[in-house]
Amino acid sequence: MEKRFRAIAVAKGIVVVMLLSALGKHPYGYYQILRWVVAGVTSYSAYLAYQQRQIGWAWTLSIIAMVFNPIVPVYLERATWVVVDIVAAAIVLASILRIDVASGRERDPNNTLNRE
Repeated sequence: MEKRFRAIAVAKGIVVVMLLSALGKHPYGYYQILRWVVAGVTSYSAYLAYQQRQIGWAWTLSIIAMVFNPIVPVYLERATWVVVDIVAAAIVLASILRIDVASGRERDPNNTLNRE
């Protein structure tokens, strides 16, 4: 897997862990950091998905970035955030498998699946 795809996959893994950790009780600062990290990683992931012409993933990741946007925050009840955090974690995890791992395989010259 290419270094760029490996790095973004690790960043997305951190986002998944942070989102699932957010289901517990934390100081308000944790949720502020969560917004910055999720918005940043999903924004960049949306950009990479768009470059790869995976428009559905680009839109999905962009919506997650907008929901977690720290500049103009969306205010929801705690119970609603629990659902949003779980759904966002599932989508980001799926994007690791569908975008990053698949893209790394396509670019890997040693991948036997690409040989003719």
